[in-house]
Amino acid sequence: MINLALIGVGQWGKNFITTIDTIPNSRLKYICAVSSETLNSLSGKYIKTNDYKDLYKYSDIDGIIIATPGSTHFKIASEFIKRDFNVLIEKPLSTNYKDALNLQKIFNEKKIKVLIGHTLLYNPAFAEFQNLSKKIGKIRYIKFDMGNFGPFRSDMSVLWDWGPHAISACLAILNKEPIKLRAWGLNDTVLINLSYEAGLEVFVEVSWIFPLKKRKIIIVGENDSIIFDDMKDNKLTYFKNPGGEKSLISYPSYPKGTPLTIEVTDFINSIEKNSKPLSDTRLGVKVAHLLSLAELSIEKGGRYVRNNAA
Repeated sequence: MINLALIGVGQWGKNFITTIDTIPNSRLKYICAVSSETLNSLSGKYIKTNDYKDLYKYSDIDGIIIATPGSTHFKIASEFIKRDFNVLIEKPLSTNYKDALNLQKIFNEKKIKVLIGHTLLYNPAFAEFQNLSKKIGKIRYIKFDMGNFGPFRSDMSVLWDWGPHAISACLAILNKEPIKLRAWGLNDTVLINLSYEAGLEVFVEVSWIFPLKKRKIIIVGENDSIIFDDMKDNKLTYFKNPGGEKSLISYPSYPKGTPLTIEVTDFINSIEKNSKPLSDTRLGVKVAHLLSLAELSIEKGGRYVRNNAA
């Protein structure tokens, strides 16, 4: 039995509670929340505290899940990693590149597992979308639309809230980094243009003021095109030879499964089987780096910023 501890019982933390209850050979044993009212509302089957440092003393914790506000991730995660706890950190890994690098440095000195909660990567429809993107010919263009109307966060901008979804997915699809990027925006809406070699351009729009929730990706290849739309029942639409005489539209199938369940299962498997998580610290650091470059470009009025890591 894998014993887990959860820090943070906001909207996403509550999702972890219900998800873990459905996963065999695991249990949520410890919960930490700042609010005593929140703790009192939870089942008596949990060991509860309002100070995460109380969790240091429990030797039977196999993994810590950090679902606190993004600006607190570095501080809390670094303290548990230093104490050799396996950690699942909800995205973003941190809200700046420097802290992400420091966290990876601490992790590299340990023999533990750290998973970063880029949940979109665990979506079965996205996984099939990623596979199909290899069959459409040379990729010419990618467009991401990610956002909702709120929630409006006070500790980080929409760039760091929704940006990790798009950037982690882009890195997963292309398996390489852009050579330069530029970005424009305010606290609630950001546009990013990532430029790759051979003329490939990627565009990202993330927003807290979309009237409806959007998690949509369009990929245009030399031969075919695909749309992933997480808000639809048929999440995948495949366009064979669009615009041609023998143009066809199909709706590819994909395995069923809840992304958060698959994510937590990956974390548990990494602990039990000593396997590498799909979304690890290396990816988390790359995402933080590109978001930091986008932030710099915004400060420079939308000028291109070179990616020296490409």
